[in-house]
Amino acid sequence: MLRGSHLLQAIRVCYHVYLNTASTPNKTTAKAALQQITTSVFVRLERVLECGGLEEKIDGVVVQDGKEEEEEERKKKGVRSGKGVASPAFPTQDHRDAYLVLRSLCKLSIQTKSHTAEGLGGPSSDDHDPAFESRILALELLLHLLRHSSAPAILHAGPEFNYAIRQYLCTSLLKNTTSADTTIVELSLRLFVPLIRHFRSLLKTEIEAFVTNVFFVILDSKNSTVQHKLLVVTLFEEICSDPTTLAEIFLNYDCDLSAVDLFQRIVNALGKVARVGLTDTTGKKRQDHRDLRLSAMKALRQVLASLHSSIVTQVKNGGDSGDISVDEVSLRFITSLSVNGDQRLEVGSTLDAKKSSGTDDSTTKKSLVEMYDSKKKRREEESQAALKFNQKPVAGLKYAAECGHLDADDPTDVARYLIQNKDIFDKAQIGEYLGREKEWLDGFALKVLRAYGEALDFKGMDFDDAIRYYLSGFRLPGEAQKIDRIMEVFAARYTDQNSGIFPTADAAFILAFSIIMLNTDLHNPAIKEDRKMTIQSFQRMNSGVCDGGDFPDEMLADIFNRIKTNPISLKEDDDARESSALSTASDFFFGSHYVEQEKTRENNYQKEGDQIVRDTESMLKRRRKASKHGFVGTADSGLKDEYVTPMFDVTWGPALAVFSTAIESANGTDAIDVSLNGFQLAICIAGLCGNITARDAYVRALYNFTLLGTGRLLDDRHIQCVQSLLRLGKDDGELLGVTWEHIFRALSEVSRLHQVWEGMARNERRESRAREKASKSADENSESKANDDEDDDSESDVQLEEEMDKHMIDEANALSIHDAIPPSLVDSIFHRSSSLSRRSLKDFVYQLCRVSRMEISGYGGHVGTIYSLQKLVEVTHLNMESRPRLIFADIWGTISTHLTSTALHEEAAVAMYAVDSLRQLSMQFLSREELGVFEFQRRFLAPLETIVSRSTHVEVKELLLSSVEQIIVKYGFEHESTSSGVSADGQRRNHLGTLRSGWRSVLIILGTAGLDKNDSIATQGFKLLQDQIQHCIASCCKGDQANTSDSLLSEHFVDLVNALLLYVSGPRQDLSSKSIDSLLQLSNLLAEGKVPLKSAYRKKSLLASANGGIVATGGGSNELELWWPMLLGLSQTMGDRRNDVRVKGLGTLLGIINKHFFPSPGSSSGKDDGSSPRNGDLQTLQLIFRGVLIPALEFEEMDGNSTSGFAPELLPTKFVHYVTLPPEPGMTSTSNKDEWISTTFENLVDGCISICIRSLEIFGNDLLIEEVLAMLNSCLLSDSGHLAVRGLRRLQQFVTSDLDLKDISEDTWATVSHMLVRVLSVRGLPPTSIPEIEGIPDEQKADFENEHREAMNEFVREQHLFSNRRYIGCNGAMVIGSLLTNENIVKSMGIRWYIFLTSGLGQGIRDWEKAAAIMDSKDRPSDGTPRP
Repeated sequence: MLRGSHLLQAIRVCYHVYLNTASTPNKTTAKAALQQITTSVFVRLERVLECGGLEEKIDGVVVQDGKEEEEEERKKKGVRSGKGVASPAFPTQDHRDAYLVLRSLCKLSIQTKSHTAEGLGGPSSDDHDPAFESRILALELLLHLLRHSSAPAILHAGPEFNYAIRQYLCTSLLKNTTSADTTIVELSLRLFVPLIRHFRSLLKTEIEAFVTNVFFVILDSKNSTVQHKLLVVTLFEEICSDPTTLAEIFLNYDCDLSAVDLFQRIVNALGKVARVGLTDTTGKKRQDHRDLRLSAMKALRQVLASLHSSIVTQVKNGGDSGDISVDEVSLRFITSLSVNGDQRLEVGSTLDAKKSSGTDDSTTKKSLVEMYDSKKKRREEESQAALKFNQKPVAGLKYAAECGHLDADDPTDVARYLIQNKDIFDKAQIGEYLGREKEWLDGFALKVLRAYGEALDFKGMDFDDAIRYYLSGFRLPGEAQKIDRIMEVFAARYTDQNSGIFPTADAAFILAFSIIMLNTDLHNPAIKEDRKMTIQSFQRMNSGVCDGGDFPDEMLADIFNRIKTNPISLKEDDDARESSALSTASDFFFGSHYVEQEKTRENNYQKEGDQIVRDTESMLKRRRKASKHGFVGTADSGLKDEYVTPMFDVTWGPALAVFSTAIESANGTDAIDVSLNGFQLAICIAGLCGNITARDAYVRALYNFTLLGTGRLLDDRHIQCVQSLLRLGKDDGELLGVTWEHIFRALSEVSRLHQVWEGMARNERRESRAREKASKSADENSESKANDDEDDDSESDVQLEEEMDKHMIDEANALSIHDAIPPSLVDSIFHRSSSLSRRSLKDFVYQLCRVSRMEISGYGGHVGTIYSLQKLVEVTHLNMESRPRLIFADIWGTISTHLTSTALHEEAAVAMYAVDSLRQLSMQFLSREELGVFEFQRRFLAPLETIVSRSTHVEVKELLLSSVEQIIVKYGFEHESTSSGVSADGQRRNHLGTLRSGWRSVLIILGTAGLDKNDSIATQGFKLLQDQIQHCIASCCKGDQANTSDSLLSEHFVDLVNALLLYVSGPRQDLSSKSIDSLLQLSNLLAEGKVPLKSAYRKKSLLASANGGIVATGGGSNELELWWPMLLGLSQTMGDRRNDVRVKGLGTLLGIINKHFFPSPGSSSGKDDGSSPRNGDLQTLQLIFRGVLIPALEFEEMDGNSTSGFAPELLPTKFVHYVTLPPEPGMTSTSNKDEWISTTFENLVDGCISICIRSLEIFGNDLLIEEVLAMLNSCLLSDSGHLAVRGLRRLQQFVTSDLDLKDISEDTWATVSHMLVRVLSVRGLPPTSIPEIEGIPDEQKADFENEHREAMNEFVREQHLFSNRRYIGCNGAMVIGSLLTNENIVKSMGIRWYIFLTSGLGQGIRDWEKAAAIMDSKDRPSDGTPRP
């Protein structure tokens, strides 16, 4: 077995054979041997690590290895080893061999001169460079090792190997990635992939340096070739393909306050690259840029794919992902992320750190989230501060101080802040701020300038290089005084750090100022060449200024040459000049000039590569010393997929711009496929993360790219967009939310194009048949066919060309859509709605209704179709059976609202389709039995109630009533005609009786039909209602309680009564009369106890009977709930304009009360013995008076034909009109005004008095006398003069004729007396004059006068409005007079009420005289005649 130097010698021999042989088989054999040798070394190392062979330590390994190290250093020359590797102590010989092989391969990969070639006799030929092949072979071997499971062995082999990775392998990659040869660059970048996947926990600083200082620079460089950029983009694609690597990049850089936003910069760089070269027109260059853009798009797509994988499947660290955590250091991630953390990687401290961390997942999660949020907030604040600073430096610094970024009163902190943000601040503004006057803010700007200079390190730098470094952070202002102050600070700082160069700071200042002048003179295009400064003139200008002496000529000459070759300028100016030069040179890319330009580009890129190496090495040197940050792994971060949301927030904007540009510019099929895949991934991630803005933007953009509904011709990319959009609806409907709108709009347009295709197919078949028919009868129809052709030509000439083009485009699009979008795909989208969640289904249904409204109204380019409405019905059918009713009720509210609005559409065909859809859905919904405590049927059928009341189409209402009839027949109760039906109807009969709460909606619909203006609708509805009533009556007459317990009468008796009452109040007298008859029939059934009570009522009755003695009260109150709507509805007929209806309604009402609310003739009188019959108690009659009979008078006043005229005919012929003027001959009430009083009022009052007298006889209680008086009192207080006078006369008749004087109690006379005296009162009568009050000021007296005058005027206005009250007063005086002149009445009322009436009459006369005086003074007739 080869060991140590023998092993290295064997490798050299194989290298010698591979590099110097011309035989291909020998090369292949040598390369294979090298792979076997190197692989075997690391395989032995893996075995040692697996077997725990650390005890096999050999004493001689250290010494021998130290000697061989020194020998190797002498042989290689120029390669310096680290301190820890000079004499390392390896645990085993296998460790030593693996370390030597790894270090040797790294050094061979950067070797520029082949020692083997020199030993063989001279340099190699142009086509055979052994050094180049050596580098390639070394890189291939390293790649082979890291890709074939050697990475875990290297990582766990010890700190020496970790050092070798950081020092040797990273140095090799740094120098090779900047090579001009793409082969070496490709191998180096491929080698970087396993490095970042397996060793990223060690290389946090190195990864940041490589990505920012190397890869980004290559992508941004104008001198790098497209091939170089393509390789870098391919590297990013490989990195982004691993979800764990991508997540840890975000956690360790974007979530670290002291690190760059690496993930965000990678995404932005890829987005920028994906949009380059879009304007190139040359063939090869255009193709190269297209490949580069495609690769960048794939990388962005890969980012989205990794995010999707992370959120769908939890990221698993170790094993599968390839991530290896050294010594489990990442367990201390909180400490490693803090600014004051420690990066010591000690194996022994792992367990202690694990025990002492004490942080749970919630603390971890919170810390990471807070750090990312704070960093994001800080970046936003820095951007805002930069914006303010670039406008006004003081405002920008003040804002930054308010945000806590600096101490605005500390010059050192301000200087640090300016240096830190020099790349984002306007450098001209920085220069202006640093050069401010000494007096400005007490010299604060000068203090900042001095602190700025002290913060820079010029030690060991050339003088002109120090000036470049000093001026790289700001632009020199134009004023000489400001330049002096700035350069004085520089000279002082440079002299302090480089004391042996200049004798004084003044000498350095003078030379610095001279260099500024030299730079301006040499590179100012306005100065001619013959007038520019030379070396001699520059030396003469600086003679004698070095503390009385001269500067060395060599020093001045070197400065002159460097300034002439490389001017002092800002990087921004250099980039602008380079861009301008390239744009100017692009016009001359012909022949040899193109070749020359390419050589210049290569040279510039080589210089850039050298600069990249220097900058990166310098950065690594600084960062490794100052780095205090460890590495965080996803497994130890305490996060599952929470980091995906902020990562997606960074990604979706650039990705959307890139993919949209690719689709819009049609960059090839591959680009379209990548873009559409990216769209799908982004939409899924946005839905899973809850990023509504991103999801809406992507779906809207994808819909816009389909061009559906725009009238434009669709090509393949647009068809692919349609397919992607529909696949989203099929596969990811759970995540779409409100964006379903765009999918439904696309489906609507696809359906329209399918219909166009079907029309084309029909036309083609029709034309084919026509051609066949024409060929058979060509001779017979030739003349007529010619005439038809002439007519067709004349019509086609009228058509516009635009319309013809649109038709042709539709046909072409229809063919494309038919071939690409099968109907099964469309159907599957709607079928899968049954598997959506509750929330997603609500969004699905709402957006479908919204698009349906657009279609029906023709909004948004739709043509008035009902495609979405049809699909809405299908979706409702699917989800009705598959979902619980509580969940279905959520979406039914949205569906029913849309169907209702559609059923009220102005176009009858659309409305009828909506009604028919409701019928179908209702038939399906009602087939499921409903529990008694729910009212799902009622809510489901509620839209039909709105439609029947608001629809204007007779056809729609007829269809609706037919639908209701079908519902009753199928789900109502079993009729006699169907009870003995054949078995074929067994399924239908199984559903009989399932209509429960839906009966209320059905009865409301049938009742509302009675108010319709169309006779056929009212007749059809009344017929259906009568059928149900007759069936109920027939069932009750049979006495089948089992059949009728759950019938219409049992559950919905009140609803049935209300439906009949709607016909009573309807415009058709015949139906009103029949409805009153039906109400009478129902009242008889109810009185006979044949109407079964609801279960709740029955339970109350049983409890009441158990308590004993109060059965009537309990049962009566329950039944009164059924009686009350009927009685109240009949009382409302008092306000009907039709006399026959009023008379019949009043007669029916009084008949029901007299028949069913008094004890039967055979029962006892029921005088407070607790055994009053059913509904026949005095309290019930009192309720009926108060709630039914007395309010009946109000309907006359509410009626438009209310009789409010005078009633002079009620007064005696020779009556003295002491209150009013005598009526003129024409002031008599017309017959129309008298009709209600003569036909209804008298009968109503007579009926009420009759009930009162009958109750007095039966119950022996005058309780109802007070109710009659209350009714008459309401007449007296009425604004209708006619009604009030009639009430007065009826009150007189009631007291004098209807009642026996012995039955009139003292309380009754008190009530009557107060009623009569109240009639004589004058409302709002003001005093005739202001009372005299002594001692009040004149102003207050004037206020009293104004108030009195206003009261007088208000009284006059009120008397004009209620002039009828004066005539009522006249009649009241007459009635009082008649009572006081009757001896029997005076004796019955007693002396008290006699005096009360007499005094009231006198007071009333006096009040009316005062009122007449006021009216006479305020309102006299035009002829001067005084008012009475």
